[in-house]
Amino acid sequence: MFGTPAEDSVSAQKTMDFALAHSHVIDFLNLAVFNLPAYGEDAGKLETVDFYRGDLSLYKEFVHPKGWNRDKVRQFLAKKFKKAPPIRAILNHDPPFFTSNHAPFLVMLNSK
Repeated sequence: MFGTPAEDSVSAQKTMDFALAHSHVIDFLNLAVFNLPAYGEDAGKLETVDFYRGDLSLYKEFVHPKGWNRDKVRQFLAKKFKKAPPIRAILNHDPPFFTSNHAPFLVMLNSK
């Protein structure tokens, strides 16, 4: 998850470096941009705005304390993170049902 209030470009690069160093053992990556819960504790600590006029969502846009806003996060992911060949190879093999940021967690129960 990228773009949390605590993250900046340096820590995002560390995440990328980790993924590259361990790409030979990583089978799946679900890249997501952080959404600030509108009614969470952190929403009261940050300057927030609606996603769009008339927004009724459960999330708020926020002014990132380190300047690492959603546009910068998306640019980093699109132009740097996803373009690294080892990471691109992982992303190309992700099962299609796990590519949503809101994919459910499934549990297989033994029917015996």
